[in-house]
Amino acid sequence: MHPPSSTLFRQTLSRFATGVSILTSNNNGTCLGVTINSLASVSLDPPLVLFSLKKSSPRYTFFKECKSYAISVLSESQKFLSNHFARQGDANWQDFDLLKNEPSPLFQEALAHLKGHPEAFYEGGDHTIFLVRVTHMAFNENQKPLLFYKSDYHTLEEEKLPLENAL
Repeated sequence: MHPPSSTLFRQTLSRFATGVSILTSNNNGTCLGVTINSLASVSLDPPLVLFSLKKSSPRYTFFKECKSYAISVLSESQKFLSNHFARQGDANWQDFDLLKNEPSPLFQEALAHLKGHPEAFYEGGDHTIFLVRVTHMAFNENQKPLLFYKSDYHTLEEEKLPLENAL
């Protein structure tokens, strides 16, 4: 065991496989999106999830001021969306396959969709933790998840860990 450094902390937590999601919102007619892999369930009753955003992100203030959020949990075919929204938050939204009649963009072919509103914010170092009350949700049984593991994308079939590497 070693005391934490930024590099060791990042490398160690990269061993925790996560799903990849796109957080979007429509704030007074302006839509932005950001790739997140910090999505986690918090409570079943009431239905709550959390995600975190870095305070120095150029999109931080936009999302902190939003009254509602939409989250698309990405499927294995949507790596291009993750890459796009990791780099830039704006988009020509007509270039993407979106669900119709949604105020905040939700992506077709996603594994799952969540909509909700801010419940609370908590400071956490250089990030803010956003607690979101989920108001609507749906999932697609025919998709497989896009995973992020060891700082790269993976799918369910390609990553089989040998037992001899277990702790």
